[in-house]
Amino acid sequence: MCILNHAHTSLLLSLCAFSVTALADDGAFVVRPAEIFQHEVEVSLEDGLPFRSISIIGPRLHSQMPGCETSQHTSYNWYKIVGSNHLLNAIQPKDVTFQWNGENFRIERPAYLLTPATILQQSAADAGPDDANVLLAFQLSQKKSAIDPHKPPKARFLCIAVRQRHHDEIYEISFPDCEYLLSQIDSQELTGKINTVDQFGLHRVKRLRTAYRLESIPQSSTQDN
Repeated sequence: MCILNHAHTSLLLSLCAFSVTALADDGAFVVRPAEIFQHEVEVSLEDGLPFRSISIIGPRLHSQMPGCETSQHTSYNWYKIVGSNHLLNAIQPKDVTFQWNGENFRIERPAYLLTPATILQQSAADAGPDDANVLLAFQLSQKKSAIDPHKPPKARFLCIAVRQRHHDEIYEISFPDCEYLLSQIDSQELTGKINTVDQFGLHRVKRLRTAYRLESIPQSSTQDN
């Protein structure tokens, strides 16, 4: 399993373990919920930092994330973060730049909150590890390629583990070095529905289309700029 160092801190999926390996049964996809939920939660990037309030709405996407220290995968519901850019820009990791595949990226505002979810199936509930991280997906910016300046950047989001508080319950970071990069892919239409349950309740969603490829990043690919 390759991971991004924490200090630097829809659908087809590939996992980079210093070389990219396709995971045919995994995926992240755009969804349309039967009912839209909106919540106010608080997040903190690490222990000792203050919690900051964010407003979320969704779910908007769903994904299967490779395990951090186990072969078991975790299902995630993605909630869009809405609100003032001024407030969201204050939620950033210590180092806001990193390098991947020879390209330099800058970490911008958080765009989604990812919360672990259980997929409800006819036979049994498909649940991931009980100690799975809550994640924030940060938007990425990148300089135009010197080789092909007209080629749009594919890397779009970096997912970082966060502490999260909702009412009186706090979700701690279990795997601080478990982070993921999402790259944009050509969209394909999907069919079918899934039912999930997460910390906010039960969700019935329709699968719409693919949007991203999910990758994890080896520590050796990051460095201070």
